[in-house]
Amino acid sequence: MADLQATDGTHEWISFEDPDEERTWVFDVTFMLSHWGCIFGRGCQGVLTEPAPELVHGCCSYGAHFVDAADRRRVERAARTLTDDQWQFKKKGLQRG
Repeated sequence: MADLQATDGTHEWISFEDPDEERTWVFDVTFMLSHWGCIFGRGCQGVLTEPAPELVHGCCSYGAHFVDAADRRRVERAARTLTDDQWQFKKKGLQRG
């Protein structure tokens, strides 16, 4: 198993507007590129003070947040460096910012 290291608390985020579903998808790039893995649907006990897997509330229920405007700009810059192979809807995402 890979060595799991805690981060210093700073995360990079990226978001995409989805007009078909009228929502914004926000992703924690730091988590996605880390060795950590989500176990939602595979034993996740939820995020409440007591286990409540039947509610199906994983940590993603809270959504994602930018730390500040500089954090958002870092994510936008990082998005521009992704290749078509790395980003399924790159053209659409870059058009929408």
